[in-house]
Amino acid sequence: MDKLFLRAKPWMLFIPLFLPYVYQGVARGAWMDGLNAVITLDGKVGTTRAVEDMMGGLARFVSLYAIIYAVALLVTLGWQWSVVKRLHGSLPPGTGLKRKNFAVAVGLYLVAATVMTYLFTQVYSVVYSLYRWGAMESDELNESFTGFTSWFGVAFLCGILMFGLTIYLNYFVGKLIRSVELGKPARGSDYLGYSLLSYFLVIGVWILQPKVQRYLASGTTAKPGDESVW
Repeated sequence: MDKLFLRAKPWMLFIPLFLPYVYQGVARGAWMDGLNAVITLDGKVGTTRAVEDMMGGLARFVSLYAIIYAVALLVTLGWQWSVVKRLHGSLPPGTGLKRKNFAVAVGLYLVAATVMTYLFTQVYSVVYSLYRWGAMESDELNESFTGFTSWFGVAFLCGILMFGLTIYLNYFVGKLIRSVELGKPARGSDYLGYSLLSYFLVIGVWILQPKVQRYLASGTTAKPGDESVW
């Protein structure tokens, strides 16, 4: 797997990473058109059909976006995993970066993301079903959401966990690459920029991927005769 990610051209990784942003923008525009149609009708004949079309479009958007986002997430984690697998053995002593801790963090992140996705789909499914049954303004809606309290609590905890793990994973990758590049343990500001590039991988892939590839090919991340920071 590491060869697949680390041999890829930056643009090959960029496409799946950037696609969620493109699709989100296009789908949001289409959904807003549907919402405007509902507002324009304002209870007139055809309003119910317009709302159904809007809700159906939203359901399709959520389903497809979940798939696209999952692909982007797997590309991100796959690339990070590959970098750690190939470069960890080149770390200078004293960095404190343990590959086992990284693996545990990735595993926990995937579990939390799976739980979050499941909870979101369940909540949306109930809300959409209640609307179709004409129960949006009845006591049935409140009864259905009574059991959601614990769901939201779990979702909140998963969100906090994912946020912390995201910070750790990008800290790990940024410090790893920078420490290998310097030949000594990177400190604070040394690797902050690399960690940010790992977090915003849709941008960072254009900088970090060539560096990793040059290191694997020649033992150095720098271009011959290049004295620039990146």
